[in-house]
Amino acid sequence: MNARSGVHTPRATLAAWSGAGAGAGMEPLFEAHKAFVRGCRALHADETPVAMLDPGARKTKRAYVWGYARSEFDAQLGVVYDFWIGRGGKYPVAPLKD
Repeated sequence: MNARSGVHTPRATLAAWSGAGAGAGMEPLFEAHKAFVRGCRALHADETPVAMLDPGARKTKRAYVWGYARSEFDAQLGVVYDFWIGRGGKYPVAPLKD
């Protein structure tokens, strides 16, 4: 650490603070936005594969970020993302059931 860097805060601490703040403070906003996106007449869904760290195996495995979007013809656009470990039929419909 040099004189310009200030106080050193470990990465794990920053990650924990970010996660705690985002989880508690942003959850109501996320739920409202998810309801807005799901409230349209036509909903589009697609998955994108991502690498997920599997700590027990000490390697990565494939997981998916699912995107749900309102139609481009809706007056107001919106998209919401969800993370799942698979791409089977149960994954894209699970967020639509709650």
